[in-house]
Amino acid sequence: MKKTLIGFIIMVVAMFMALSGAVNAATKMSVEGAKNVEVGEEITLTVKFPEAFGYQFTVNFDDSKLEYLGTLETVKNGSFTVAFQSTGEERFTSYDLKFKALEKGDVNITISDLEFVSEDVQLIDVEAPDPITFSITEPVTDPEPTPDPSENTTGDENNTQGDTTTGDENNIGNDNTTSDDENGNVAGNTNNENTNKEDNGDETITSLKDAKTGFDIMYVAYLVMAIVVAAVIVKASKRK
Repeated sequence: MKKTLIGFIIMVVAMFMALSGAVNAATKMSVEGAKNVEVGEEITLTVKFPEAFGYQFTVNFDDSKLEYLGTLETVKNGSFTVAFQSTGEERFTSYDLKFKALEKGDVNITISDLEFVSEDVQLIDVEAPDPITFSITEPVTDPEPTPDPSENTTGDENNTQGDTTTGDENNIGNDNTTSDDENGNVAGNTNNENTNKEDNGDETITSLKDAKTGFDIMYVAYLVMAIVVAAVIVKASKRK
């Protein structure tokens, strides 16, 4: 009977110790968020932890591949500290870390130096999460759609018609201009020829007039000579 009682006591103590250890066991922080992002994208990682009245932890990251977008923390050499303490009824259970992907490659983010306190200013045992790892890749550009031959042909025909019409109109204008120039030149040449002909006609008439005048003078001279010769003959006849 005594051995049975001692065994029961030992079992109860062991159970109590086990329960006490479970209560005091550290709670591990967790991190939720995108694991694979592209260059230029923004990343939000949500860090979750047990309810706390105040907390503090340090974040370390590769600042050649990530840019921290938070405005409340001071970043130096890829490291900054997050710290908050409630001033009233507020209690904390999570915090968002925001980054921008700068360069292609694998990234590690670690959280260390944890301090969490309860409302009665008692330390809360919280374990840091595993390193946060993800990949940054180059943006994927959509390939240009393959043009539809029928649509392109129609478009080309429309463009060709538009260009041809404009060109024809311009050519028609040029042809008219050329015709006008040719007609003007022809008309001018015709007028010049007519003028030349009129000038030549005037010269011919003048020449004829001059010739007629010379003929009349010669005729009068011959006539006078004939009269003189006749008079001489008559006088000679009378003397005989």
